[in-house]
Amino acid sequence: MGVKSPTTFGDYYWAKQVEAQNFFNEGVEDDLSPYFRGLLGDIIAVPELDPAIKTFFMGFVEPTSQAMGGVGLRFASEIADSIAGAALEPYTRVARQALEAKVLSNILTPAEATMLNRRKKITPELYDTYMAFGGYPDIQSQFLYQALEPYPTIPDLVLYSRYHGEPDNVWATLQEFYDIDPVDFKLWEWLGLQR
Repeated sequence: MGVKSPTTFGDYYWAKQVEAQNFFNEGVEDDLSPYFRGLLGDIIAVPELDPAIKTFFMGFVEPTSQAMGGVGLRFASEIADSIAGAALEPYTRVARQALEAKVLSNILTPAEATMLNRRKKITPELYDTYMAFGGYPDIQSQFLYQALEPYPTIPDLVLYSRYHGEPDNVWATLQEFYDIDPVDFKLWEWLGLQR
């Protein structure tokens, strides 16, 4: 009964389907394994590669069961898709840019829109549109707006701290405005003294 000893027409039909699928998978393995050997040989040779990954890749190079035929076919398809996608990237970029020009969704990045909005070069409505297209909720667009605000350089902050705090110890005042690395502080303090 079943695939190994069919007793009904359904069993016989099923057994023939399994046999045909196994035959197909073996053909796929035989056809693809030389390509996988060339493609994956250098990867498998990397000593730092996890042994489980090596074993997985070796299943494509030297298939041990018919099941690897179907998996190998899918794997080869993914590799081919990746190569074709990379080769077509310049053409798809042109098509994307042409579509973007029609719908104005990504002509400006949210950061560029923020800078132009600060300089009053675009309307607030257009700014909101670019923030929405960029996926920024209101609170995050406000954070981006503040993050791109012009800010004094570290030597400027050191100079400010010298005049608005203890002149001989600018560290405490500087910490109120900027999270500076203590190791680099000596360098920044020296640059602040050069003014």
